Amino acid sequence: MKQKLVSIIMNCHNGEKYLKDAINSIIIQSYKNWELIFFDNASTDNSSNIVKNFKDKRIKYHYSEFVNLGVARKKAFSLCKGDYVAFLDSDDYWVKNKLSLQVNQLNKFINCGVSFSNSFFFKNKKKTLLYNTLPQDGYIFEELLKKYFISFDTVIIKKFYLRKMSHDFDERFTIAHDLDLLIRLSMICDFKYIDKPLSFWRIHDQSFSKNRISIINKEKYYFLKKLKKIVKNKPNKKNLLILFEKNIIKSKLEEYLINQDLKKFFSLILKNKIFNFRILILIILITIPGGKYIYTKIKKSW
Repeated sequence: MKQKLVSIIMNCHNGEKYLKDAINSIIIQSYKNWELIFFDNASTDNSSNIVKNFKDKRIKYHYSEFVNLGVARKKAFSLCKGDYVAFLDSDDYWVKNKLSLQVNQLNKFINCGVSFSNSFFFKNKKKTLLYNTLPQDGYIFEELLKKYFISFDTVIIKKFYLRKMSHDFDERFTIAHDLDLLIRLSMICDFKYIDKPLSFWRIHDQSFSKNRISIINKEKYYFLKKLKKIVKNKPNKKNLLILFEKNIIKSKLEEYLINQDLKKFFSLILKNKIFNFRILILIILITIPGGKYIYTKIKKSW
């Protein structure tokens, strides 16, 4: 039986530093029927030469004028010919049997539209697991509204389900495009988890920058507006919106902690009348010297 084609999207803007490692981790995959859609987002470094030096017909190079990541993902997706779609950024990499394990899982479960796995978040030689306890899988729409917990580098999606939605990637999102896409997918298909770290996600200093979390929170408000339309005919519409509103409140508290904005931090707590153990930890961190630094060390990603 012929293996189904997996389309791998790699969006890149000046990613020469780790690019060889990322592409090599695809080439050594035990699963061989893949295509790499390399979407060069106006790189000015040596990225294009690095890609073109790989003499592999499965690698498809495409150059673009600079666009935001939501647009870049959408344009790259339009070039995919595979039955499945996976995502790997130019500074991350996969373990050798990632595609094989996840394609087998997707083939086994008919209603499964998304396979995801554990991942190592790493910087230099230090690495930590994304999940220390089993995350929920199955029909996890409400769970993702409460807390978006999936690392996009681990995901493989059946294109069939992407085609069932009114749209795939939303061009308005520059960072939270994966949150938008996967939460909408979780309304129409089953998610299955593989309890193995199949990917390595590189932590950068900008991963926890003030600007990044601010953009993410603005984009969460965009998604909340979409969510109101998406669930308008659902009987539990109000409860679903409350779940994501609480998600945003948690993110805003994190933003105020990173920005050291005590006034907005405590105002948000009082306005929403929230106090629990997690809030107590955040209060301690925002009020002690070095609390912001401690938080960025224990937080894995936004």
